[in-house]
Parts: sequence; structure tokens; C-alpha cells
Amino acid sequence: KIQSIIDNKSIINAFSEGLKDTMLYVIPVLSKVSTLRKCITFFRTHNTLNMWIYPPKQNFGIKSDTERSSEGLLYFVINDHSDMTLEMNLNLEFSKKASEKYRNNIQRDYETQCKISNESRIKRIKERDEIYNDKELYGQVMKEIEERKTRNTETLKKYGIEIM
Repeated sequence: KIQSIIDNKSIINAFSEGLKDTMLYVIPVLSKVSTLRKCITFFRTHNTLNMWIYPPKQNFGIKSDTERSSEGLLYFVINDHSDMTLEMNLNLEFSKKASEKYRNNIQRDYETQCKISNESRIKRIKERDEIYNDKELYGQVMKEIEERKTRNTETLKKYGIEIM
């Protein structure tokens, strides 16, 4: 009985600490994500792989019914034709800070990281523009976006969130 009281206190303490950290670190960052453009910038800064643009021939990056983590199609929702330099620079800055803070073992010199990021940016722009310039591909992308929107809306409704 005493062990279960200690375990409960440990669990409560862990949740309390987690909540404090969430309020201190997560909420201030997420509270700035108020538009789709800011959402894209957030993903590009903090999870660059999540914003990869997968074409229909790669099933839009969907690996299975439960693994749908690619948000690169958001670029098409906002009709983005940018050179993606802003997002690349934000990601480089974030990576540099994280690398310095955590002394990453896979730390690359900054010049190499910039080169790799720029090559990736150019590849993504090319793939994105292929979709914009092909009516059939673009139609498939827009259809996928609508299906995701419908699926996400239904999921939110299941949690009791009303969508207008």
C-alpha cells in the first residue's frame, strides 16, 4: 500500500513537472502559430522532414493508414511559390542552437550544413513546381488536401471540437 502511494506521488510529480515545462517551453512557441503560413514556418523550423513535398507517385508521403505525417502539401493550400530561403535559414539557426546546446555527435560544420540545406531546398522547389506546372498532378494534390481536411475535421469532431 505504501509503495502505491509513493508511485502515485511520483506520477503526479512527473505530470506536474511536465505541465510546468509545457507551459514554459511549448505553449509560448505554439501560441505564435496562428496562421497557415506560421504553421509552415513552425514545421520547417522545428521538424523540417515533416514539410517534405511528396508527389502523388510517392503516395503523398503516406506510409500507412495510421502514419500520415507529411505536411508539405500545406504549401499548396497557401499557393506558395517562394524560394523557401526564410524557412531554410530558420531551420539552420534552430539546428545550430540545438547542436550547440546538446553537443550533437552528428554535428556538421556550419558550411556543410548550409550546403546540404540549400541543395535540399532547390530539390524541394523543383518538385513543388513540377506539381504546380502539371494540371493532373496539381488536381491529385488538391484532392488529397480535401480528403485530409475532411478526415482531420471528423477527428476533431470526435473530440468534441466544433469546426465552423
